[in-house]
This record gives sequence, C-alpha cells and structure tokens, in this order.
Amino acid sequence: MMEELQWKLLELDIPFSAEGNRVRCFPHVINLAVKAGIDAHTKVTVPPPMPPSSVPPPSVPPSSVPPPSTGPAAPTNGASARQYAQALANNPIASCRSLVAQCRASGQRREDFASCIKEGNESGAFKLSVWQLLRDVDTRWSSTFFMMNRVLDLYPAIDAYLSKTKQSAIAHYKLTAVQLEVLEDICIFLAIPHSVQELLSGQKTPTLSAVLPAYEELLEMLKLFRVQTPRLAHMADAAIAKIEEYVARSRKTKIYALAMSTGGSREYVQSCAFVLSRLLVFF
Repeated sequence: MMEELQWKLLELDIPFSAEGNRVRCFPHVINLAVKAGIDAHTKVTVPPPMPPSSVPPPSVPPSSVPPPSTGPAAPTNGASARQYAQALANNPIASCRSLVAQCRASGQRREDFASCIKEGNESGAFKLSVWQLLRDVDTRWSSTFFMMNRVLDLYPAIDAYLSKTKQSAIAHYKLTAVQLEVLEDICIFLAIPHSVQELLSGQKTPTLSAVLPAYEELLEMLKLFRVQTPRLAHMADAAIAKIEEYVARSRKTKIYALAMSTGGSREYVQSCAFVLSRLLVFF
C-alpha cells in the first residue's frame, strides 16, 4: 500500500518515500520479539548425565557420621544445569498450559478448586486469594505471562487440589520443583517487555516520540537479563535479534526523528527508566 501511494504521489511530482514514512506498530513488534523468545525456549542441548566417579569415597570414622535428620529436607541451591535444560526441552509452558486446562475442564472442577483454596485458607495451610486459573490465547503473548504468574501464585492450592483422591485422574499434571523454577525465570523474562508495553500503551498522548527510546530501554534490560540468567540467554537472544531487526528498519523512517524533536520523549524515557529499574529486584 505504501509503495502504491509512493508511485501515485511521484506521478504528481510530490516527493514521498514509502520506507521513510512507514510507522511500525510498537505492540506488534513486541509481540513478534516475545514470540521469538518463547519459541526458542525449548531449543536447548541437554548435557549428558555425569558418569559415576571411579574413585572410592574416603572412609569416615563412625563417630563423625552425623545422626539422620528427622526434620524437613534442607533447601537446595536450585536445579542442576542438566535438570534445568531437560525441563526446558520438555516445554514447561506447554505443561503449565495443560495443567490449567485440566483444572478448568469443567464447572465442577473450577468449583472444587475454589473450595480447595478456601479450605486451605481456613486451615492455615496457605493464605491465597480465591482466584481461578487463567487460560492463555495464541494471539496475545501477555496472556501466557498472566497464565504462568497465576499458576505460580496459586501453586500451593494447585498441589493440594491435585493431591485429593477425587482428582487422581489428573494428579500427574503436577509440576515438579524444577519446572516451577524454570517458569519463574521465564516470567521474569516476560515481565520486561510487558512493563515496557504497558507503560507506552498507557499514555494518553501520542507516543511516537517514545518508541525508539523504549526499544533501547527494552534492549538494555534484556541484555541484563541475559547476563543475570544465562540459562535463558537463548530466549533473550531471540527477542533481542527480532527487536534489533525492527529498530534498524525504524531508523530509516524520518518521522521518528521529527516526533522526537517535537514530542515529549524525555518524560517518557524518565518514566520508562524508573519502571524498568524496579525490575532489577527480580535479578
């Protein structure tokens, strides 16, 4: 369409550049970038299992052996590299989606789940809001972010719900500790573009002047995430590559420079930097 308009105007001796006047939809670009990251999350190489050591363990005097613990198991330092990669390869987002679908499969299950939350709150097992799980839709990547966040928030209730005899048929949809750890990290990844998109979309005035600064802030945060969470660096790399591709195209559009020279991009950049700096608490 823009090329056709260019030829029509040139026939009238009116200078016009199809590429130089094209404004790309910011949410659409963010959607493409996030989808690229999500699509890449299973593309990992699972390290082979460590071979058993051939060196016998040193002998320990019986008197120095501590007595067996009767308390709860000590917390671990998280999943090993192999466990984490295996969880990614098995598509934890799809596992989360299947869990939600099963818990919401009927009105009876939804009622039973709400009752389980109320029972847990009354017994003191947990203190959770009586919410339902959320489905995601393919056309809105942010719905996947909300779906996973809700599962993580309500997982104590989900675990109790699936442990009931009545739900034995779907008990195998429980998530493992490693899957939950991976989902938490993916949620942190998704929180970055979500915050930028919400901030820009929430403005009541034209925000074209803020688009390029927003891209730069987003790229900076994704690069920081890549350093802080190297196990998901491939997700960040896929999103960064897609954003940089569209930033390069947008820089050919002169209207962005005009908007930045006349618009209120400075106030937006300050707001964006503040909001994104708050995301540092996740790292």
